[in-house]
Amino acid sequence: ASALYEVVRYEVRTDVSLPPYLSDTYVWGRGTNESTGWSAASPNYQIGFCDVFASTPTTATLRSYVYQVWSFPLGQYLGVWPTTSNNVVFAYTTLGIPCVDDRNITQTISPGTLDDQLVFSVSGQITANNLIESGSDVIYNAGDEIRMVASNFQAEIGSVFIATIEGCGSKNLFSEGSNLDKDDLSSFAQWGEELNTSSEKGELLEVSAHPNPFNDLLTLSFMLPESSKIECVIFDNQGREIARPIGNEWRSKGKHSVNFVGSDLESGVYFYVIRTNEYVHSGKIIKL
Repeated sequence: ASALYEVVRYEVRTDVSLPPYLSDTYVWGRGTNESTGWSAASPNYQIGFCDVFASTPTTATLRSYVYQVWSFPLGQYLGVWPTTSNNVVFAYTTLGIPCVDDRNITQTISPGTLDDQLVFSVSGQITANNLIESGSDVIYNAGDEIRMVASNFQAEIGSVFIATIEGCGSKNLFSEGSNLDKDDLSSFAQWGEELNTSSEKGELLEVSAHPNPFNDLLTLSFMLPESSKIECVIFDNQGREIARPIGNEWRSKGKHSVNFVGSDLESGVYFYVIRTNEYVHSGKIIKL
Protein backbone atom coordinates (compact mmCIF):
# COMPACT_ATOMS: atom_id res chain seq x y z
CA ALA A 1 0.00 0.00 0.00
CA SER A 2 1.06 3.61 -0.51
CA ALA A 3 2.71 4.77 2.71
CA LEU A 4 6.06 5.64 4.25
CA TYR A 5 8.40 2.75 5.00
CA GLU A 6 11.84 2.31 6.45
CA VAL A 7 13.96 -0.19 4.53
CA VAL A 8 17.38 -1.82 4.52
CA ARG A 9 18.64 -2.88 1.10
CA TYR A 10 20.63 -6.10 0.56
CA GLU A 11 22.56 -6.97 -2.55
CA VAL A 12 22.13 -10.60 -3.66
CA ARG A 13 24.53 -12.27 -6.10
CA THR A 14 24.84 -15.64 -7.77
CA ASP A 15 27.47 -17.18 -10.04
CA VAL A 16 26.42 -19.07 -13.19
CA SER A 17 28.35 -21.08 -15.76
CA LEU A 18 28.03 -20.00 -19.38
CA PRO A 19 27.83 -22.34 -22.38
CA PRO A 20 31.12 -23.13 -24.17
CA TYR A 21 30.80 -20.78 -27.13
CA LEU A 22 33.27 -20.54 -29.99
CA SER A 23 32.90 -16.77 -30.16
CA ASP A 24 32.98 -14.06 -27.51
CA THR A 25 30.19 -14.65 -25.00
CA TYR A 26 27.63 -11.93 -24.32
CA VAL A 27 25.34 -12.11 -21.28
CA TRP A 28 22.70 -9.74 -19.90
CA GLY A 29 20.05 -9.87 -17.20
CA ARG A 30 16.30 -9.93 -17.78
CA GLY A 31 13.99 -8.07 -15.44
CA THR A 32 10.24 -7.54 -15.82
CA ASN A 33 8.12 -10.64 -15.08
CA GLU A 34 11.21 -12.88 -14.97
CA SER A 35 13.73 -11.94 -12.25
CA THR A 36 12.24 -11.60 -8.77
CA GLY A 37 14.62 -9.15 -7.10
CA TRP A 38 14.12 -5.40 -7.31
CA SER A 39 16.52 -2.72 -8.47
CA ALA A 40 18.63 -0.45 -6.30
CA ALA A 41 17.69 2.70 -8.22
CA SER A 42 13.91 2.42 -8.20
CA PRO A 43 12.52 -0.28 -5.87
CA ASN A 44 9.25 1.61 -5.56
CA TYR A 45 8.33 0.47 -9.06
CA GLN A 46 8.50 -3.15 -7.82
CA ILE A 47 9.75 -4.38 -11.20
CA GLY A 48 11.92 -7.47 -11.52
CA PHE A 49 15.61 -6.65 -11.87
CA CYS A 50 18.80 -8.56 -12.70
CA ASP A 51 22.09 -7.21 -13.99
CA VAL A 52 25.55 -8.64 -14.71
CA PHE A 53 28.02 -7.63 -12.02
CA ALA A 54 31.03 -9.33 -13.65
CA SER A 55 31.72 -11.93 -16.33
CA THR A 56 34.42 -14.07 -17.93
CA PRO A 57 34.20 -16.17 -21.12
CA THR A 58 32.86 -19.08 -19.03
CA THR A 59 31.12 -17.57 -15.96
CA ALA A 60 29.00 -14.60 -14.93
CA THR A 61 28.08 -13.03 -11.59
CA LEU A 62 24.46 -11.83 -11.56
CA ARG A 63 23.06 -9.25 -9.13
CA SER A 64 19.72 -8.17 -7.74
CA TYR A 65 18.39 -6.62 -4.50
CA VAL A 66 15.96 -7.43 -1.70
CA TYR A 67 14.66 -5.18 1.09
CA GLN A 68 13.87 -5.57 4.77
CA VAL A 69 10.83 -3.37 5.40
CA TRP A 70 9.40 -1.67 8.51
CA SER A 71 6.33 0.56 8.72
CA PHE A 72 6.98 4.22 9.51
CA PRO A 73 6.69 5.70 12.07
CA LEU A 74 5.37 2.69 14.07
CA GLY A 75 8.37 0.51 13.24
CA GLN A 76 6.37 -2.69 12.63
CA TYR A 77 8.51 -5.31 10.82
CA LEU A 78 6.85 -6.28 7.55
CA GLY A 79 9.35 -8.86 6.27
CA VAL A 80 11.72 -9.13 3.31
CA TRP A 81 10.49 -7.88 -0.05
CA PRO A 82 9.94 -8.98 -2.78
CA THR A 83 11.30 -12.33 -1.54
CA THR A 84 14.04 -13.70 0.68
CA SER A 85 17.59 -13.75 -0.62
CA ASN A 86 17.54 -17.55 -0.94
CA ASN A 87 14.50 -17.39 -3.23
CA VAL A 88 15.62 -14.71 -5.68
CA VAL A 89 15.24 -15.83 -9.30
CA PHE A 90 17.94 -14.52 -11.66
CA ALA A 91 16.86 -14.48 -15.30
CA TYR A 92 19.52 -13.94 -17.95
CA THR A 93 20.30 -14.44 -21.62
CA THR A 94 23.54 -15.48 -23.33
CA LEU A 95 24.58 -14.98 -26.94
CA GLY A 96 27.39 -16.61 -28.90
CA ILE A 97 28.29 -19.15 -31.56
CA PRO A 98 27.51 -22.56 -30.02
CA CYS A 99 30.14 -25.28 -29.72
CA VAL A 100 29.30 -28.73 -31.12
CA ASP A 101 30.01 -31.89 -29.12
CA ASP A 102 31.87 -33.91 -31.76
CA ARG A 103 33.05 -33.39 -35.32
CA ASN A 104 34.19 -35.64 -38.16
CA ILE A 105 36.43 -33.59 -40.48
CA THR A 106 36.54 -34.94 -44.02
CA GLN A 107 37.12 -31.92 -46.25
CA THR A 108 40.52 -31.12 -47.75
CA ILE A 109 42.00 -27.95 -46.21
CA SER A 110 43.86 -25.74 -48.69
CA PRO A 111 45.83 -22.50 -48.26
CA GLY A 112 43.46 -19.55 -48.42
CA THR A 113 40.48 -21.45 -46.99
CA LEU A 114 40.48 -18.54 -44.54
CA ASP A 115 42.72 -15.48 -44.51
CA ASP A 116 44.74 -16.63 -41.52
CA GLN A 117 44.67 -19.60 -39.18
CA LEU A 118 41.80 -22.08 -39.43
CA VAL A 119 40.55 -23.44 -36.08
CA PHE A 120 38.19 -26.38 -35.53
CA SER A 121 36.91 -26.53 -31.94
CA VAL A 122 34.56 -29.01 -30.25
CA SER A 123 33.72 -29.82 -26.66
CA GLY A 124 34.16 -33.58 -27.17
CA GLN A 125 36.01 -35.48 -29.89
CA ILE A 126 37.44 -34.62 -33.31
CA THR A 127 37.87 -37.43 -35.85
CA ALA A 128 40.25 -36.39 -38.64
CA ASN A 129 39.69 -38.03 -42.02
CA ASN A 130 41.18 -35.38 -44.24
CA LEU A 131 44.16 -33.92 -46.08
CA ILE A 132 45.84 -30.70 -44.91
CA GLU A 133 47.66 -29.27 -47.92
CA SER A 134 51.04 -27.56 -47.89
CA GLY A 135 50.80 -23.88 -46.88
CA SER A 136 47.76 -24.38 -44.63
CA ASP A 137 47.77 -23.28 -40.97
CA VAL A 138 45.31 -25.36 -38.93
CA ILE A 139 44.42 -26.07 -35.30
CA TYR A 140 42.27 -29.02 -34.20
CA ASN A 141 41.05 -28.24 -30.69
CA ALA A 142 38.97 -30.79 -28.77
CA GLY A 143 37.80 -31.01 -25.19
CA ASP A 144 38.36 -34.77 -24.81
CA GLU A 145 40.12 -36.47 -27.68
CA ILE A 146 41.49 -36.13 -31.23
CA ARG A 147 41.56 -39.23 -33.43
CA MET A 148 43.55 -39.12 -36.67
CA VAL A 149 42.25 -41.93 -38.88
CA ALA A 150 45.28 -43.74 -40.21
CA SER A 151 43.97 -44.46 -43.70
CA ASN A 152 42.73 -40.91 -44.42
CA PHE A 153 44.56 -38.22 -42.43
CA GLN A 154 47.69 -36.50 -43.77
CA ALA A 155 49.35 -33.14 -43.11
CA GLU A 156 51.63 -32.37 -46.05
CA ILE A 157 55.15 -31.00 -45.85
CA GLY A 158 54.94 -27.21 -45.59
CA SER A 159 51.74 -27.16 -43.55
CA VAL A 160 51.43 -26.07 -39.93
CA PHE A 161 49.15 -28.43 -38.01
CA ILE A 162 48.43 -28.27 -34.26
CA ALA A 163 46.28 -30.74 -32.31
CA THR A 164 45.50 -29.68 -28.76
CA ILE A 165 43.13 -30.68 -25.96
CA GLU A 166 41.68 -27.35 -24.83
CA GLY A 167 37.97 -27.39 -25.69
CA CYS A 168 35.66 -24.60 -26.74
CA GLY A 169 36.35 -22.47 -23.68
CA SER A 170 39.84 -21.61 -24.97
CA LYS A 171 39.60 -18.25 -26.74
CA ASN A 172 43.26 -17.58 -27.61
CA LEU A 173 44.94 -20.76 -28.77
CA PHE A 174 48.70 -20.18 -29.11
CA SER A 175 48.20 -16.48 -29.63
CA GLU A 176 50.93 -13.91 -30.00
CA GLY A 177 52.83 -13.50 -26.75
CA SER A 178 52.30 -17.12 -25.68
CA ASN A 179 55.29 -18.85 -24.12
CA LEU A 180 54.72 -21.95 -26.26
CA ASP A 181 57.27 -22.58 -28.97
CA LYS A 182 58.13 -25.14 -31.60
CA ASP A 183 60.18 -27.35 -29.29
CA ASP A 184 57.52 -27.37 -26.55
CA LEU A 185 54.87 -28.55 -28.99
CA SER A 186 56.89 -31.09 -30.92
CA SER A 187 54.45 -33.89 -30.18
CA PHE A 188 51.31 -31.82 -30.59
CA ALA A 189 52.19 -30.12 -33.85
CA GLN A 190 53.85 -30.91 -37.13
CA TRP A 191 55.73 -27.72 -37.96
CA GLY A 192 56.25 -28.17 -41.69
CA GLU A 193 57.08 -31.86 -41.29
CA GLU A 194 55.11 -34.58 -43.01
CA LEU A 195 52.60 -36.37 -40.79
CA ASN A 196 51.39 -39.32 -42.82
CA THR A 197 49.36 -41.76 -40.76
CA SER A 198 48.16 -43.78 -43.74
CA SER A 199 47.57 -47.51 -43.24
CA GLU A 200 46.08 -50.11 -45.52
CA LYS A 201 44.15 -51.58 -42.58
CA GLY A 202 42.64 -48.24 -41.55
CA GLU A 203 42.50 -49.32 -37.90
CA LEU A 204 42.70 -46.90 -34.97
CA LEU A 205 45.09 -46.95 -32.05
CA GLU A 206 42.88 -47.75 -29.05
CA VAL A 207 43.97 -46.02 -25.81
CA SER A 208 42.46 -45.71 -22.34
CA ALA A 209 43.71 -43.81 -19.27
CA HIS A 210 42.62 -45.02 -15.83
CA PRO A 211 41.84 -43.92 -13.27
CA ASN A 212 41.10 -40.50 -14.68
CA PRO A 213 41.17 -38.27 -12.63
CA PHE A 214 44.10 -39.91 -10.78
CA ASN A 215 45.94 -39.27 -7.51
CA ASP A 216 49.46 -40.69 -7.79
CA LEU A 217 49.42 -43.55 -10.31
CA LEU A 218 47.96 -43.47 -13.83
CA THR A 219 47.84 -46.46 -16.15
CA LEU A 220 47.76 -45.94 -19.92
CA SER A 221 46.49 -49.03 -21.74
CA PHE A 222 46.66 -49.32 -25.51
CA MET A 223 45.92 -51.88 -28.21
CA LEU A 224 48.34 -51.94 -31.13
CA PRO A 225 46.80 -53.17 -34.38
CA GLU A 226 50.30 -54.11 -35.55
CA SER A 227 53.84 -54.30 -34.16
CA SER A 228 55.54 -50.91 -34.12
CA LYS A 229 57.91 -48.55 -32.40
CA ILE A 230 55.98 -46.39 -29.94
CA GLU A 231 56.54 -43.36 -27.76
CA CYS A 232 54.36 -41.96 -24.99
CA VAL A 233 54.84 -38.39 -23.74
CA ILE A 234 53.10 -36.47 -20.93
CA PHE A 235 52.68 -32.67 -21.22
CA ASP A 236 51.48 -30.00 -18.81
CA ASN A 237 48.80 -27.49 -19.80
CA GLN A 238 51.45 -25.14 -21.21
CA GLY A 239 52.62 -27.76 -23.71
CA ARG A 240 55.86 -28.53 -21.82
CA GLU A 241 57.02 -32.14 -21.72
CA ILE A 242 57.13 -33.44 -18.14
CA ALA A 243 57.63 -37.18 -18.65
CA ARG A 244 58.26 -39.81 -21.32
CA PRO A 245 56.95 -43.15 -20.01
CA ILE A 246 57.83 -44.85 -23.32
CA GLY A 247 60.68 -43.53 -25.45
CA ASN A 248 60.64 -44.84 -29.04
CA GLU A 249 60.57 -48.49 -27.99
CA TRP A 250 59.44 -51.55 -29.93
CA ARG A 251 56.12 -53.15 -28.97
CA SER A 252 54.44 -56.17 -30.51
CA LYS A 253 50.88 -56.29 -31.83
CA GLY A 254 48.29 -56.57 -29.07
CA LYS A 255 47.41 -55.06 -25.71
CA HIS A 256 49.99 -53.18 -23.61
CA SER A 257 50.02 -50.84 -20.63
CA VAL A 258 52.43 -48.44 -18.97
CA ASN A 259 52.28 -46.86 -15.52
CA PHE A 260 52.97 -43.18 -14.93
CA VAL A 261 53.76 -42.01 -11.40
CA GLY A 262 52.54 -38.44 -10.97
CA SER A 263 52.81 -38.05 -7.21
CA ASP A 264 55.11 -35.02 -7.59
CA LEU A 265 52.78 -33.19 -9.98
CA GLU A 266 50.59 -30.30 -8.95
CA SER A 267 46.84 -30.79 -9.26
CA GLY A 268 45.54 -29.79 -12.67
CA VAL A 269 45.06 -30.80 -16.30
CA TYR A 270 47.73 -32.68 -18.22
CA PHE A 271 47.86 -34.34 -21.65
CA TYR A 272 49.30 -37.51 -23.09
CA VAL A 273 50.36 -38.22 -26.67
CA ILE A 274 51.00 -41.76 -27.92
CA ARG A 275 52.67 -42.04 -31.31
CA THR A 276 53.49 -45.14 -33.37
CA ASN A 277 54.83 -45.56 -36.89
CA GLU A 278 51.28 -45.23 -38.23
CA TYR A 279 49.12 -43.61 -35.57
CA VAL A 280 48.89 -40.60 -33.26
CA HIS A 281 46.55 -40.43 -30.27
CA SER A 282 46.20 -37.65 -27.67
CA GLY A 283 44.02 -37.27 -24.59
CA LYS A 284 43.40 -35.26 -21.44
CA ILE A 285 44.16 -36.48 -17.89
CA ILE A 286 43.45 -34.78 -14.57
CA LYS A 287 45.69 -34.93 -11.48
CA LEU A 288 43.75 -34.56 -8.23
